[in-house]
Amino acid sequence: MKGAWKAVAGAVMIVGALNHGAAAQEATPQPPPVQLPEPSPEDVAAATELAAVFEDFCLKRFPDDEAVKAGAQDLTAMTPDQVKGILKDDPGMGWYKRTPLALYKITLELPPYHACAVRRMTANGIPTVKPYLAAVTAFAAAQGRPLQGGQAQKMNLPSGPTVTLFPQAIADATGQRVQTQFMVLLTNYHHQYGGEDYVGGVGLEVRYVRQEKQP
Repeated sequence: MKGAWKAVAGAVMIVGALNHGAAAQEATPQPPPVQLPEPSPEDVAAATELAAVFEDFCLKRFPDDEAVKAGAQDLTAMTPDQVKGILKDDPGMGWYKRTPLALYKITLELPPYHACAVRRMTANGIPTVKPYLAAVTAFAAAQGRPLQGGQAQKMNLPSGPTVTLFPQAIADATGQRVQTQFMVLLTNYHHQYGGEDYVGGVGLEVRYVRQEKQP
């Protein structure tokens, strides 16, 4: 995250679910009450795999940086320029993981913003986030603390893409401050994406993020 999005994330962490409790849960955007077509098995498999990669690196290994790096030892490391293209001026590293279903970009952002993220390009998005929600809900339950929802945020970037952010959080032991912030970010490039991982459609990047509050 960078610039305005750090401000958005910061505002969510301070004002979000901790101050609103159940009301914040209700504020989480709900899908429209329409009959949508059943997703194909391939689309469901893609959504499941994305959540599994996030769970492996960002739930099971992170925030142990060495564990993240150990898990990525057989992956293709990003060059410094490729890392900078994602993290901008923030310190960190990244890797590419290619499967028969997708090319994933895994990034480890080092403090002061300690975060782990997994992203992949899609044509028009993924049909479900249920595998992701199941993973983060189980993670929160293992901590003995509830997963709380926050208000969705939307931003039109000057360069053209539209970014929509859906935050969730886990409080620290005091229950007064956010310890762990989760974010789903959807970046719609409106047919203007020119990256090597373009797969057609409008070009919509799906990103899952876990960020840990620093002491």
